Amino acid sequence: MHPLIVQEQQPNHTTAVRRRERRGRRGRPSPSIIWPPKDTLDRFVDSQNRLVVTFVNCGYCQFADNWANRLDTLGVTNYILVPLDESAHRLLMNTSFAPHVLDVPPFLLQNNNANGAADFGTAAFRTLTMTRPRILRAILEQNVTIFYNDVDSVWCQNVWEEYFYQQEQNQNDFSFAYAMDGAGGTTEKCTCLLYLTPDPKVFEVLSQWERTCSRLHGDGQHDQTAFNVIMRRFKGFPNISTHILDRKGFPAGRIVDWNKTEDVLLGPASKNNRLMMLHVNFMHFAQKQRSLENKGMWNITGQITTATLQQECNNNKTK
Repeated sequence: MHPLIVQEQQPNHTTAVRRRERRGRRGRPSPSIIWPPKDTLDRFVDSQNRLVVTFVNCGYCQFADNWANRLDTLGVTNYILVPLDESAHRLLMNTSFAPHVLDVPPFLLQNNNANGAADFGTAAFRTLTMTRPRILRAILEQNVTIFYNDVDSVWCQNVWEEYFYQQEQNQNDFSFAYAMDGAGGTTEKCTCLLYLTPDPKVFEVLSQWERTCSRLHGDGQHDQTAFNVIMRRFKGFPNISTHILDRKGFPAGRIVDWNKTEDVLLGPASKNNRLMMLHVNFMHFAQKQRSLENKGMWNITGQITTATLQQECNNNKTK
């Protein structure tokens, strides 16, 4: 793996580097000078220069196993995992998914203390989610298209072939897509699933989102609140070709009957409703695995044992 070292620069280049970083923050794409290494990403992009991306903190490493194992089963290889702490990195590097694991983003190493399973609604959860736009921007700067997934989601179908390809066939061209976070009437956008292209207008969305995250973090908010704030403020960014992921194919976790035991790959949902993904959001950590088990979508390889997870992740305690 590539070391987490800022590329060497001559002292008299410091001002120019800062200018490039400021230009990137204003929304215009400029190459990341630190992370991630482009040659690593280039090994995994598909023929359309696309990547599936997830972020993982230590307590969620078994969910990362479940997510990546399902992609492997579906024959999807253009994916990467971004560890959010060194413990997660150590665990993931001892699995068969190791070639797909990036280094921890260097800008997280100074103040990351959410080593356990950061539970929904906690301060640790908010701190972790607030890093999302910055990490996505750094990856997008390498001129790749991203389909970001929360790590507690799982693919039911091959989304590239069964959904995005159909959108292309229907000539539904877009550079930015997101899921909705509820039933039919909701206007709440979800940051759990995001499709992003390296379009300057998309960089502007990420820049605005990142700044709003910084402003709201002290108010006890999380990144999705910030995302919805900017979407309302800029009226959905009408100058960007935008797409809303199909609500039946990508249902919000809060509208799924998780207590109903069924194999979603064999039942009617798999074909009739074209269920693409499941996401166990809006529930506490202890409920997530059981909910996926009830749908036949918890299939880990066992390479990360519970005992190892607890030992590595500070006894798996939420901070």
